[in-house]
Amino acid sequence: MKKFLSLLFVPLFFGCGSLFVDPEETKAFKKNFLVNEGMTKQEVVEIMGNPVASEFSQGVEEFHYCSTGYGSDDYVAFFFKNGKVVSKTTYNVTLSDIGGVTGKCSKFVKRGNYRTPDIVVDLRTTINQ
Repeated sequence: MKKFLSLLFVPLFFGCGSLFVDPEETKAFKKNFLVNEGMTKQEVVEIMGNPVASEFSQGVEEFHYCSTGYGSDDYVAFFFKNGKVVSKTTYNVTLSDIGGVTGKCSKFVKRGNYRTPDIVVDLRTTINQ
């Protein structure tokens, strides 16, 4: 019975649903409301710190930040065109979204209910024409 209970609570100790919440990630995530359209990448980094993930696709760069929670992780993504914020989106990833796999929230970027903002889709379409 003790083994069963131990296995039941293991996901609470790692990543998505972790008891070991990174206070710096949580602190940065809570500042996302300070970021506004038109800010530079440097200004975003000054407010939020370094992103847990970034990528560049079709002229648009994305910075992702996360905050590990209990059973789910919260994310915010900032989208940059020509080095300035053009859009922001928030999303959530639950343990069920990732099949019960656990780990640092940086492993689960763009999962769960992630959706690329319409303005970013339009920008990428314009670039490809």
